[in-house]
Amino acid sequence: MSTITKDIYLAGGCFWGTEHYFKQIEGVLETEVGFANGHTENPTYKEVYTDETGYAETVHVRYNPDVVSLEFLLEMFFKAIDPTSLNKQGHDEGTRYRTGIYYTEPGDLPVIEKMFAEEQEKYQQPLAVEKQPLKNFYTAEEYHQAYLDKTPDGYCHLPLSLFEFARQTRRISQMEQRLNRLSSIMKQHPATLDKSLQDDIAALEKYYGSDEWRKDLADDEAGRLPKGLKRGVLSEDGIWNLLSDYRELNKDIK
Repeated sequence: MSTITKDIYLAGGCFWGTEHYFKQIEGVLETEVGFANGHTENPTYKEVYTDETGYAETVHVRYNPDVVSLEFLLEMFFKAIDPTSLNKQGHDEGTRYRTGIYYTEPGDLPVIEKMFAEEQEKYQQPLAVEKQPLKNFYTAEEYHQAYLDKTPDGYCHLPLSLFEFARQTRRISQMEQRLNRLSSIMKQHPATLDKSLQDDIAALEKYYGSDEWRKDLADDEAGRLPKGLKRGVLSEDGIWNLLSDYRELNKDIK
């Protein structure tokens, strides 16, 4: 069965770091860096660098909406930018480094506007983030694709802690999926379980005995996790009973 995919184009300053950041998020299937919403054809990086082409360095994010929502992706996007800074992110300055959200489906606009409104409430000055339909997008040269994967010590305007934050949300999302899968099968077919869920069981038991779970729980209680992140897995209520029930039903399975 094919996976349903959706696309959003995000300009967050230098696209090297922005792409690497979104690659860490669960549900993001593909990323590609390029240039969006300019007025020339087939621009090169050197041409865009002059700030005479009208393009913004942009990351094309393809994602699975069954795993991650556009609302969550935009929440994470706003955590990675200074939304009030015009044509400047970190030490990078110029119109090519402006921030923007460029969409291809009109149905995404209400979600985008909702997230803009929520972000605007945090600031007195107006947001400097563009909100436009995607007019055009050209893929950047291969050298720029997955740049920080190929060059781990390469330049990046984003702090390393932000990448770890994105990986933390991925970890929680993966554990949430494992728990939901187990819970669903326990409710529907409790007498027909077999070894197929052993990996989920082992991963959940390991997670609940780890420092990672304690950190995730502490960050949740302190309000440091994104509000759009599904995190029922962080609560122990009922979880150990669920695991115990599974073990009892499968006590003869080796």
